Amino acid sequence: MKQIHLITPFMRSHLKDTLIAAYRSMNIVLHPIMFKDEMVEFDEPWILPLVIPMDSKECTVFMPGCFKRNWFIKNEEIIDGDYYVTADDDDMYEDGVFDAIKQMDDDIIIISLKRGYQIPANTVPIRQYPTWPLRAHPDWVKIGMISAQQSFVKGRIFKQHFHNEKSHNFDGELAVYHKEAGEQINYRPDLFALFNYYEPGRWVKNDRAIMRKVSIIIPVIREDSAKLCSKAIRENAGTPIDQYEIVSAIDSDGVGCPKMVKSLTENTEHDLVMFLGDDTEPEKDFLKHAIQSMDSLPDGWGVVGLNTQDDRVDNGNPIAHWLAHKKMLEYIPGGSFFSTEYKHCWCDDELKDIADELGRWVWCEKSRIKHNHPVNQTAEYDDGYQKAYSDDFQTHDFKIYCSRKRKRMKARYGTKLAVAIPLTDERIYREFFFSFVKVITEYMSSLVKAGKSISLDVLMPDFPCQIDHARNNLVHQALLTGCTHILMMDSDQIYNTTNMIDKLLAHDKPVIGARVHRRYPPFDALLLRGEIGKLYQVPDDEIKNKDGTFKTEISVDYTGTGCILYDMKIFNDILPGRWFELTTGEQGQPVGEDINFCKKLGERKIPIVVDCSIDIKHLTLLAADWGTYKLFQKIMGGNKNGIGI
Repeated sequence: MKQIHLITPFMRSHLKDTLIAAYRSMNIVLHPIMFKDEMVEFDEPWILPLVIPMDSKECTVFMPGCFKRNWFIKNEEIIDGDYYVTADDDDMYEDGVFDAIKQMDDDIIIISLKRGYQIPANTVPIRQYPTWPLRAHPDWVKIGMISAQQSFVKGRIFKQHFHNEKSHNFDGELAVYHKEAGEQINYRPDLFALFNYYEPGRWVKNDRAIMRKVSIIIPVIREDSAKLCSKAIRENAGTPIDQYEIVSAIDSDGVGCPKMVKSLTENTEHDLVMFLGDDTEPEKDFLKHAIQSMDSLPDGWGVVGLNTQDDRVDNGNPIAHWLAHKKMLEYIPGGSFFSTEYKHCWCDDELKDIADELGRWVWCEKSRIKHNHPVNQTAEYDDGYQKAYSDDFQTHDFKIYCSRKRKRMKARYGTKLAVAIPLTDERIYREFFFSFVKVITEYMSSLVKAGKSISLDVLMPDFPCQIDHARNNLVHQALLTGCTHILMMDSDQIYNTTNMIDKLLAHDKPVIGARVHRRYPPFDALLLRGEIGKLYQVPDDEIKNKDGTFKTEISVDYTGTGCILYDMKIFNDILPGRWFELTTGEQGQPVGEDINFCKKLGERKIPIVVDCSIDIKHLTLLAADWGTYKLFQKIMGGNKNGIGI
């Protein structure tokens, strides 16, 4: 059975008995490390003290605690398979943390850290640590956002790294090193260390002193329901009545929820704003719990999702109602919690997205909101609901959501690319896989070399399906994630061209395809002009230059979608409706989803351009490309295109 070793630079002798009493039942090995002049006796077998043969005044390094930690690493036996964690002699851990860690076998485990309720009075500036917790999450592994008490490290790794005796940020530096070195790390945000637990005043909970004031806004179209909501607020807030205000107004002009939220917010007094619908009845201590969750965010600001009743899902709706700090308005285009571009839907999704992107979103399970709503069969589907959830409103709002998210991603990354693989079954070709990895690796490398963030989503259908459904599903995923472009890469092809993605993006066209050949005779390039039923192939002399090289840009009316890059704005603008469809032509001939989509592009005057220099081999019994096409022509004695679309 693996053991946990708690390495503690010890100097507060008055806490000796307190620490022993607290840790005794936790079944760990405690290693208090002391200088000679700090030595006290420990007489329990689970405590293995280490005395450094020098007085504390002889240690001249900036961080004596790190000197003690390093002395332990240099001089004590460290067991490879055991866990080692360092904590100061005024820290503590919640019950059950060590038992949970012992059940794991990861190289490194990072837990969360609670930091008390208030900064003690008269604390020197360097020790005025904030009270918001540090979360166990990869995004929080950075200097100033992680502390030594959070990292449990296997002995074989722990003994390889010393702690920086010259830096106050030694713990953050070491955690960042482990992450960037690719160490295997398990993040457990549900387990907590307790920072400076024995620091006088830090863990004294004074609800009245730390309670923050909140403005609760309620847009009203159902006056009787709104009265029930206000009554429930007063009965169930769990805070003194002077800690909140209720700001409500009747939407007499029918302007809708987003505009009402903006107007009501402008008339609030406090920095914290809670949104509740007039069809809600908040339950016991809802406001108290929401404020506590807000306090858990960095610097105490962000967005808290409330636990709104929704009988369609197990855990409630986390976004319908919320508590938000007005500082969020600085990060929302338009400066309103709900953009007034929306009619009713999707604006709450956007608020959560932006808070998530900032690392300032948390869900408060304990802040429960009863929702008297048709989805819960507790309200009639009245005129207000019918208007809010009409097809027109939902389509309009989805387009707004996707458009605004795409703009945010473009501002953040420049290009956020979705690479989409429209799988129709579970199998892929080995040749495709290796060429696909090459294409993706080259693109990621080019981003890194240019000093850009890697903003790339690799998408596959939610489940294998018919090709048109697969492509539509991929487009929908890309819209939801805010991608600026989508590259369709069929899985029955080989992609040979070096830096293919960069070359496609460099064209800066709404649609830019690659030269893809038909995978059956006559193996011609799918570069077509005309109209459905009367299509003809682009002549060979338009595809190649006189010197035999392929042209990098030609215009076509129709092309295959096996390797093609789209600006996502195209798909957003075509809503509502399906993008890709398999149909039948006027003569009864099948018309593929690629040809049909090209027709829709043509109807909207969106040009289709193809870079013929990009080399794609279409896999069949052989890899069909330009050479296959020309060989077939030679065998057949002429140009046998056989186009019947």
